[in-house]
Amino acid sequence: MKVQVFLGTDQEKSQLAFQVRDLVFTQEQGYPSEIDIDEYDVNAWHVIITEDDYPLATARLIEVHGKYKIGRVAVVKEARKRGLGLQVMQALIEKAQMLGIDKIVLHSQTHAQGFYEHLGFEAIGDVFLEDGQPHIAMVCQLNEKVSQ
Repeated sequence: MKVQVFLGTDQEKSQLAFQVRDLVFTQEQGYPSEIDIDEYDVNAWHVIITEDDYPLATARLIEVHGKYKIGRVAVVKEARKRGLGLQVMQALIEKAQMLGIDKIVLHSQTHAQGFYEHLGFEAIGDVFLEDGQPHIAMVCQLNEKVSQ
């Protein structure tokens, strides 16, 4: 298994991340494909996990209005329950710490809230709809983060 963290300017690796996102968000969860790839991708830090050159998991770290946000966390269906979601999150959290970022936010699908809580994220505010699905905002103070 190969874990790579890279900037979105790397088109070849970005395409692998986009493949995972298409499989999970568009084909499996039914989100419109046109909302997946956006203006943040080119400047984002991405992580991709591959096995035998096949992309299995991805996520990204972006800056939006001075806040750092993890999003597009996805693991292909046949690779779930192998700890890959944890690995992509840990890779981006480590990258954020290396960059001197002290706080990360994310919008979790409500069914995944417990996963992020295990990583040190805390829910803030009320459940809201994002792209038609219930989400909850979450935050993690990295200076308080304990390695899992």
